[in-house]
Amino acid sequence: MEEVLIFLINNFPGLAIILDDEYRIQRGNKQSYDLYKKVKGETVDPHQLRNQDLSNFHPLGKVIGLKALSTGKPNYGYIEYNWGNMQKNILYCDIPAKLKDGSQGVVVLNFDFPKPIKDLKGIVDAFYQNYDIYFSQLEISLFDTKGKVLYVNKAVLDNAGLENDDELLGENLFKSEKSYISKENGNSILGDFISKGDFLHTKLYISKESKINNGCQSRVLEVICFPIEIESHLLGSICIGMNLGQISKYSNQVKQFERLENIREMAFRVIHEIRNPLQEILAVAELGKIKSNQDEIESYFEHIKSGISWINDLLNDIVQISDPSSLSLEEVELDIVCQEILDDISKNYKDICWEFSIESMKTVLDKDLFKEIIIHLVDNAIDALANKAEEKKITINSSLQGGDILFSIYNSGNKIPERIQDSIFDPFTSTKGNNGTGLGLTVVYYIITKVYQGDIWFESNDDGTTFFFKIKRYTEKVKVPSINNTDYKGIK
Repeated sequence: MEEVLIFLINNFPGLAIILDDEYRIQRGNKQSYDLYKKVKGETVDPHQLRNQDLSNFHPLGKVIGLKALSTGKPNYGYIEYNWGNMQKNILYCDIPAKLKDGSQGVVVLNFDFPKPIKDLKGIVDAFYQNYDIYFSQLEISLFDTKGKVLYVNKAVLDNAGLENDDELLGENLFKSEKSYISKENGNSILGDFISKGDFLHTKLYISKESKINNGCQSRVLEVICFPIEIESHLLGSICIGMNLGQISKYSNQVKQFERLENIREMAFRVIHEIRNPLQEILAVAELGKIKSNQDEIESYFEHIKSGISWINDLLNDIVQISDPSSLSLEEVELDIVCQEILDDISKNYKDICWEFSIESMKTVLDKDLFKEIIIHLVDNAIDALANKAEEKKITINSSLQGGDILFSIYNSGNKIPERIQDSIFDPFTSTKGNNGTGLGLTVVYYIITKVYQGDIWFESNDDGTTFFFKIKRYTEKVKVPSINNTDYKGIK
């Protein structure tokens, strides 16, 4: 249950917080932290917000979540109020929840819209205009009281294997649908609750045959569905779905970040202490090689230099993680930047068949960090082909998907061993055996997920391996987190 709550809070496209029974904040998402900074005019460590009374910065104070906390039942509705110089138009849902320590708490979810909502059309228009809702990892849908689909976001389309919402809008997905738990009358449980205007929190099984799945793999969703009521009129329902398989992946990413933070702490403390004696050893080895008149002794000094060079490469990789700086953003032509990088690499590997298909488009990114990503992934692909007897092939593609750019880098080498697939982005896990530092993919993972706020994954089988990564087309100007500047991860 805790993993579900964390996924819900951190990915909700609006204010999302967990309060304990004394109205103290136990966890919140980025929007809650940003609101605090905006209202209080001060920057604090997000972890310092834990156990703070919500009324310290929110004008509604203990009104929020009060009914849900006192009755133990969900509370939902629509409210308009002023918060300083901000006009708030909020569709809200407060859900009772058991906290980690077993005490009672409440999950507060607020959809915030720029204009007052008067009717169902206004809600639909507001959803379509809200990019945070559309790009949320939560599957968000809007239904009228008859169960007809009025809106679905990108997560619904992606998980259903659909390119657009044409096949879903206006459809009643609950009448006689085999993909949902059904009652005797043929209506699904979800459909019944929507038509009655009731709250529902349950798990739903979506089969491959369902229209909402379009032949994709079956999946299980944790679903929260609450009615939309404005001025005592029931207009429809909002459904929030959480793919349990995706939650498991998200939980692994959180653990991945924690391991990265441990590496950063270690690096920050010891890296400079290591480099000074290494430089002295390197200087002595160079001097010994010059002074020596015997080939055998010279080879010993060469081995020392080679070992120090390997350690230095390791330290350089750690520096990438431990001591980042501000993004240096510029607008570039993606195909030109990629072609420059790939031409420089491919000219040294004539035995490899190279195929590039990079879309021509303008994008905003940090050129040096982007180059680091491509070089590491391409070097990895080249190493995978080292012992390949048949045709060696590397294919690199890019495509625009909404506001994101998706890249794929394929190599025809051997399958990545099963024993390291789950830990491939972990520090010191190497696909190159003893020839790598085991930090190249960790560096790539860190840059893509933490700096660019993107995603990276791979597919590997007997036909080869493809690494995919996705970043925003227009990267925002943000400060890259450093050891001395605790970055936001949600209130813990």
